[in-house]
Amino acid sequence: MSPLPPLNALRAFEAVARLGSVTLAAAELHVTQAAVSQQLRVLEEALGHPLFRRAGRGLAPTEAARLYLPVLSSALRNIADATEDLFGGAGRRQVRVRCTPSFAQLWLAPRLHRFRAEHPDVRVRLMLSTDGDDEPDGSVDVEISNRPRDWTGFDARRLTREHWRVVASPAFLDRVGHPTEPVALAALPLISTFGYMEGWRAWFRDLGQDVTGVRPVLECDATSLSLEAAKAGMGLLLARSFHLRGVLAAGTLVEAHPHRMRGTGDHHMILPTGRPGPTAGAFRDWLVAELAADGELAEG
Repeated sequence: MSPLPPLNALRAFEAVARLGSVTLAAAELHVTQAAVSQQLRVLEEALGHPLFRRAGRGLAPTEAARLYLPVLSSALRNIADATEDLFGGAGRRQVRVRCTPSFAQLWLAPRLHRFRAEHPDVRVRLMLSTDGDDEPDGSVDVEISNRPRDWTGFDARRLTREHWRVVASPAFLDRVGHPTEPVALAALPLISTFGYMEGWRAWFRDLGQDVTGVRPVLECDATSLSLEAAKAGMGLLLARSFHLRGVLAAGTLVEAHPHRMRGTGDHHMILPTGRPGPTAGAFRDWLVAELAADGELAEG
């Protein structure tokens, strides 16, 4: 790539050409008129072309400068927009949150309006983590993870204690007669979410039943898809209790068996060690309060 002219010189030229005045450009850039004039000379030397000519008491851009201005203005706007989007702008508070797709879709997103109501000046940047890309690295302000990690150098707090529950649609249970015996349950169509350490065999073993040959008829790679399949009456679903709160409250799914298996995928909130910034601290406190109000916050 060809060497770029100095950024300050480009900003000075763009302001002068757009405003038509060194005085106005200096006021916008919060520098002296002499500093603006110096940056214009730097840019002309770097480009090897004059950019302005005297026109009465002012300056008029050359033809090359007129062609250069819209391209440069667009580039500077793109830089400013990208900086604002990714890092927040001056005077604008932002919190960057990364969590699993299921946590975001099934719990966080439906509640974010309450955080915004309490903190209307805070911009939330919500990012989704997938397998292997949620290692704490300081690139976000708040990390919410349900995978065991080495959190050395970070403050980690347990948010939930997960249990696995068996649910189904009321229509499906009416159709199959509400069986509760393990062997009868194992013979029904089973649904699960791909990628979790726990599964149907583990649930049956935890129940004290070694049911052989248990295999789901449907495995989805997202909890939201598994829930939709269960709501459509496709079978029994084994899912985390945290993900079931909404559908159980709505009655679209009901518990098909009382046994609950303790899971390993507790959600943790991870922040860089030390006192968090005001926006991260506000989000942390709001998140904990919301989970407590829902009765989902883990004790200890």
